[in-house]
Amino acid sequence: MLMALGMKPGQIGRLVWLEMILLALFGCGLGLLLGMGVTAWVESVGISFEGMEEIYRQWGLPARIYPDMTPFRVLFGPSAIAGAILVLGIIPYRRVLGLEPVSAMAST
Repeated sequence: MLMALGMKPGQIGRLVWLEMILLALFGCGLGLLLGMGVTAWVESVGISFEGMEEIYRQWGLPARIYPDMTPFRVLFGPSAIAGAILVLGIIPYRRVLGLEPVSAMAST
């Protein structure tokens, strides 16, 4: 539809990339904030495995586990997700570049 309005395939491709980058940044940013908040809370309270204390003691493990938040752990997951979004964004970008205005209108 944008091609029918006069946009060139390159402009639409850049628009697709911009949307993917903004979605990746917003999604990863929101996920980071929520994840860090939940992890900070669990870090202070711990995760208790009630009823499993005896089994854990046999293996030399504590009955309550406290997660540890490090910069690597905080940034690795969102970085991998953002990288995957950007790499997989090649597929719609290349598809947009190959569209003709008439065929694009017929497929919608």
